[in-house]
Amino acid sequence: MIGKIPTAYHTLCLEPGFTVFHDYELITWVLGPLLYKRHCGGDFLLQTDPAGLSKVQELGLESLYDSIHTVQVPPGIDSKVFWCASRYLTMPKAPCISLDFDAVIFRPFWHGKNADVICMNPEPVHWNPYTDGQNKYAEYLRQGGVDFNDFQWSLPSVNCGVMAIFDEEFRRKYVATVLAAMKIITNCGMKPTRYDDPSKTDKGTYIAEAVLVDQRILAMLAHQESRILKFVAEFDEELDTHTKNPYALHLWKMKHGFLASPSFLADYMDWALSTLWRQFPERWNLLDKLYLPTNVYENVHTGRLRFASNNFQKFPGEKKLN
Repeated sequence: MIGKIPTAYHTLCLEPGFTVFHDYELITWVLGPLLYKRHCGGDFLLQTDPAGLSKVQELGLESLYDSIHTVQVPPGIDSKVFWCASRYLTMPKAPCISLDFDAVIFRPFWHGKNADVICMNPEPVHWNPYTDGQNKYAEYLRQGGVDFNDFQWSLPSVNCGVMAIFDEEFRRKYVATVLAAMKIITNCGMKPTRYDDPSKTDKGTYIAEAVLVDQRILAMLAHQESRILKFVAEFDEELDTHTKNPYALHLWKMKHGFLASPSFLADYMDWALSTLWRQFPERWNLLDKLYLPTNVYENVHTGRLRFASNNFQKFPGEKKLN
């Protein structure tokens, strides 16, 4: 059984030029460390590059973290393609949890579980980014000395929006394998595959290469090393996202829903802001530099909260809380 509370961490790599965050990403970013430290009890770190550190300081979010470590992606790894590289360069010793900025953990999901690795959810391997990465690079990886001969490509991929590793020996093996694969792919001469992504302001991302080394390798390496891999939630084919569960939330494909449905986005923002106000009122000032609504109104009849910008007037039946 898993005993020690894992150290959780965010990874922020902005040197490639990804500098714009949506409002739902910013509020989720704030909630991630706060909810983890409150309900799980562990430390929360930030691993970031110099550009990322400047962004954190600009947004006034340094106080979210117990410590901040600056890391630079080394030569030989293309940081524009492998925007997840910093996740591995200074990964804390196991037990540790890597948490994406668009994910939160509500309560410990590892209690009572016998597992070496726990990830957010499995994913189908027939998606184009997964098959493209395999078809383009599997042979280069074999030739480059990364041992893929025993890997089972038919295994489900994993979503690493929440990735917890509890076995230190496996963590070291996984990190070494991922970094070696990144170097091989960077230097093999193949042009990276860029996919359109409406949730990103640059309208594209090099996801095939990133998810190959980040999410395909994990399940296959765990199988090869006879390690136990489990999941926080399952994958819902109908909803095209992870199943509802009491332990964690990863926005992931919900972002596409936010773009398609303003009311869906509004509901999420209301929930996230209400969570911050009700559970962490002393941290409300973290929103000051995030351009999020900071005025809080309560309906005196229903208790429902409403959040508005400074120039908004209160409605009948409301009282202002701050």
